[in-house]
Amino acid sequence: MKLENIKKIACIGAGVIGHSWACAFARGGYEVRLMDVNNDLLRKAENGIRRNYEVFVKNELINQDEVAAILKKIEMGTDISWAVEDADFCIESVSENIDLKKDIFGKMDQAAPQRAILASSTSGQPMTEIAKATKRPEKCVIIHPLNPPHIIPAVEVVKGTLTSDETVDLTVGLLKKIGRKPYVCLKEIPGFVMSRLLTVVLREALSLLKKGVATVEDIDTAINSGLGLRFGLMGVFEIHNLTASGGLENFFKNYSGFYRQIWADLEDMKDVTPELAAKAVEGIRKELGDRSQEDIIKWRDEKLLELMKIRKLI
Repeated sequence: MKLENIKKIACIGAGVIGHSWACAFARGGYEVRLMDVNNDLLRKAENGIRRNYEVFVKNELINQDEVAAILKKIEMGTDISWAVEDADFCIESVSENIDLKKDIFGKMDQAAPQRAILASSTSGQPMTEIAKATKRPEKCVIIHPLNPPHIIPAVEVVKGTLTSDETVDLTVGLLKKIGRKPYVCLKEIPGFVMSRLLTVVLREALSLLKKGVATVEDIDTAINSGLGLRFGLMGVFEIHNLTASGGLENFFKNYSGFYRQIWADLEDMKDVTPELAAKAVEGIRKELGDRSQEDIIKWRDEKLLELMKIRKLI
């Protein structure tokens, strides 16, 4: 199959990630079938999709006429066979349960055309294992986005042991076609790249909270008004390349001792106790006050688009 032959997309699971993928592909010009066994979730997804596009309208990226045309590209239903029967690219976005994902992949494999690529949005499960539920492991691949995928460009493409290079190339090409910035993980490891980086930051944030070094709100301030501003422009190696005169080479020469001192003091946390979890929950409630989840998501999406405009990512 060639990239130009991909016309129809199936999105299995209408939760946060699934309906966001539907937004991204429909806006990219593709016909989308969004499927979930839960009718209530589909109704919620329909409202969410409309809200997602309103944010684009507010930022003058599309107009209301374009929204109406895009919405016509999205069909919704509760039958997985219907969703994938004529699809060229199928994306599973159900909960992080490998048995459930294998069950979904098995059903997609049975009902989807032989040409179809089967993809998972998993944030850490191995495609080598998931693909065992199919008769086409060479056409199985992971496309792991950051939430929300209809806005954030970066997407990890992860192959299983038997995933073909053709499948990876087609997947990368398709993601680029809808305005994403895909990159290929060269090894299949738990958490891939983005989740591992985020998990390390979360672990140290929890450790700082546990030790009483700072509050939840102050730790978030260190990120959103400090580190996050730099990370909004540059990656970790780019940032450290500017830390010392002479670039990254001099950074390693001049700061390795300082970093060894910090690394020696880092906590090797293996679990989050109920007490620590409760402390974090109490802290985020104080930080957010009476702001609703819906209001926070709307604000986040609008600010992400503003930042992406500055970065010329849209």
